[in-house]
Amino acid sequence: MSPLTGWRAALRIARRDVLRAKGRSVLVAAMIALPVLGMTAADLTYRSVQPTLADELTAKIGSADAKFEAAGVGPIQVEQPPGDAEDWYLPEGGSYPEDDGNDLSVDVPAALPKGSRYLTEQSAPASVTTRHGVADTRVTEVDSGDPMLRGRIELVEGRYPESEGEIVATTGFSEDSGLSVGDRLTVRGPGRFYTLTGVVELPANLREKSLYALPGAVIAPWQEAADTDKSVLPPQASELAWLVKGPSGTGVTWPDILAANEKGVVATSRQVALNPPPNSQVPAAARSEQEEPEDGQTEATLTVVTMALLEIVLLAGPAFAVGARRSRRQLGLVGSCGGTRGQIRAVVLASGVVLGGTGAAVGAGAGFGLTILLRPMMENLSGQRFGSLAVHPWEILAIALLGLVTGVLAALAPAIVAGRQPVLESLTGRHGSRRSSRVLPVIGTVVLAGGIALAMYGGLRGSTQVVAAGSVLAELGLLGCIPAIVGFLGRLGRRLPLTPRIALRDAARNRGRTAPAIAAVMAAVAGTVAIATYTASITAEL
Repeated sequence: MSPLTGWRAALRIARRDVLRAKGRSVLVAAMIALPVLGMTAADLTYRSVQPTLADELTAKIGSADAKFEAAGVGPIQVEQPPGDAEDWYLPEGGSYPEDDGNDLSVDVPAALPKGSRYLTEQSAPASVTTRHGVADTRVTEVDSGDPMLRGRIELVEGRYPESEGEIVATTGFSEDSGLSVGDRLTVRGPGRFYTLTGVVELPANLREKSLYALPGAVIAPWQEAADTDKSVLPPQASELAWLVKGPSGTGVTWPDILAANEKGVVATSRQVALNPPPNSQVPAAARSEQEEPEDGQTEATLTVVTMALLEIVLLAGPAFAVGARRSRRQLGLVGSCGGTRGQIRAVVLASGVVLGGTGAAVGAGAGFGLTILLRPMMENLSGQRFGSLAVHPWEILAIALLGLVTGVLAALAPAIVAGRQPVLESLTGRHGSRRSSRVLPVIGTVVLAGGIALAMYGGLRGSTQVVAAGSVLAELGLLGCIPAIVGFLGRLGRRLPLTPRIALRDAARNRGRTAPAIAAVMAAVAGTVAIATYTASITAEL
């Protein structure tokens, strides 16, 4: 008979057994579904929060084609990589100009592509009055109502400023200051009053606490007040930046940036960043290639997640052990009808397949639904809006497959025990205590020692992946030793009072059920210790 035919029969028997014991089946499926739900929701949230290159560009330049600014070394040639204007260099053999009183200013508008439209942007730290007193914030002068700012600044309430006496605040500033649309505030530098006409948010930084006014509304009056009154400190304004919309929608090209670099101007262009030129056309290509630092936090998180997954596997084991025990007579009937031990094991494993698959499917679907339902809360917790719900099908499939494998692994130990049960004992319900395997504790001890040694080696080398592998091996090795430990404790029960003595003997007699339960508690404690150690280490590092 084909093995596939035997598995079809095993799956049918398992499905009927699952429907017959609905309470236990729901419990096991829920134990598998909950972790799958959590991992699915976490994966969707993490992927959605991680900004793409296009999202990062929108956070910097909004809907504009590029952002131009002076390099700050005067009208001399500079070199920059295509992606970011912050990392620029002087040409080979070039030198900074000497500050001998000459004008080192740069005419940035003259370096912009011909026919382009632009906005100016400048900011300065300031102290403003609120309902609760005085607050420190940052005031940015930019025409926030212009379409070029869409995607970077979005209106939540009210309207954008239309005159120099009006200003808008971010949601974070509005909540902390107690100010709402229509209220007035004072910027203490120039000592001028401004009316709050609207509340805006920065989708890339929902926690931002700042103010936005029209160009010339705050910094210029502030500088005039400082020039006439020496008791007024001048504004510490940032350098001007120009948000540019290319001519006729052609965008800002790499030749446009090279031409600007010759005049001491650098630029961040959407078109160039998304479609960078070949290195042969980038003068600064050799100097801009740097290795990214390793993300140690990601590797440390891998250790915690690995421990948590092992805990999930062990937590579902006792439920399968109880189910296999209650199905002993049914399994005995399978054996009495000519079923082999392998087929009996297949029936128990098929229960793991059915319940694991059901739990994985329900958990993945609920994870999608929960992420969509709690999306506003997740965005507030992460401090940024999701660009879109980023779904990586292979990752979701891997999580669901992990739930299925979890069900199969949880049913593995009960399946092995069920396959060893004599048919007569299964039919009569009688069973005696058996000696635990002499080989399993030896293998478990060797694996435990090897896991501890591997984890210590990984700790000394600073490799969290090796630590994770060693920790898992150590737990698996200890799991292999649990039946022998339970049997040893059962023999010590004769020295205890009646109640604990009976409990220990019952535990030793039903090791197939006791071992997974102890392993689940062990895994829970180990996972808690791992998370606590990780959290304490991160806190100490900060």
